[in-house]
Amino acid sequence: MIASNKKEYFISIVIPTFNVEKTIENAFNSIFKQTIGFENLEIIFVDDGSKDETRNKILEYSKNFENVKSIILSNNSGFPGKPRNIGMKHSTAKYIMFLDADDEYFLDACEILYNKIKLEKCNIISGNFLQIKNNKEHLKKWDFLNIENRELKIGTISEKLELFYIAPSVWTKIYDKEFLLKNNIYFIEDLPAEDLIFVSEALINAKSIIFLDKPVLYYIERDYSTNSQKAISDDNTKEQLSNYLKAYEITYNLVKDYFFNEEPIFIFYHLIYWFKLLNNSDLNLKTKFELLNESLPLFERFKDVEKNMNTTDKKIKECILNKRFEEVLEN
Repeated sequence: MIASNKKEYFISIVIPTFNVEKTIENAFNSIFKQTIGFENLEIIFVDDGSKDETRNKILEYSKNFENVKSIILSNNSGFPGKPRNIGMKHSTAKYIMFLDADDEYFLDACEILYNKIKLEKCNIISGNFLQIKNNKEHLKKWDFLNIENRELKIGTISEKLELFYIAPSVWTKIYDKEFLLKNNIYFIEDLPAEDLIFVSEALINAKSIIFLDKPVLYYIERDYSTNSQKAISDDNTKEQLSNYLKAYEITYNLVKDYFFNEEPIFIFYHLIYWFKLLNNSDLNLKTKFELLNESLPLFERFKDVEKNMNTTDKKIKECILNKRFEEVLEN
């Protein structure tokens, strides 16, 4: 038997890129400096039709480092789902992670997640993240999980439905790739909120999940309103906002059976997020009314739910259900 000289990487990291020339270097450097050893990581860039210098930068990385792949798509797909799926198909490691090109890993992120998933043989290990907004750091807190010693370990999601309520951050997690492939878990394409659907599907199929209340990633909020780095998926057009509702409907149907006689209220919170996008958009009043009418079937599902809703959320729900659209948009 001839021994293979092919390098076996610990983790494949998939990074979709689109017009990220200003941030890609910091993202890449956060991988290059990983304490697990850069040489143990397989980095897969999938460029989604960039128009700036992004392509040249990632092609230079793949030219200089044998563990870096650059896959170039000719046209922008509009959403991260397609490039992430392509990256998954080209990955060779047993474990897989995802990084957005405008975020950065903590330098020990890969080591922490890899050591844990290898030791525990879990389907999914999730870390926490540090949100950076206006140069201020905010550690995301999930007090409702009631975590002891900063670690939550469960079998199936039915043991801790509250995990649905944390941010659907694909980039704080490490996945057993065989688990994803066996359960046919891929990102939905051509829709926003693909991360919400992907994480929900992974959680309901997993037989072993660990959440570590330890930050592994800097989630950096940026203002893209005046530059070309803004992704197509960030445009709050009528079509885009309508697509969000379709994604929420898909997620609802995925998870509803796990909540027995209760409604999955975490989807309501995504609806509130959607409403804020709608309210802050440049769409005219008529179009906003049309979209609010379209959202009614989803809001209807939560008409009798009051638990954990604050006063503002209740007011938004009440106005939309009673079609007091102008009132809710004004206030």
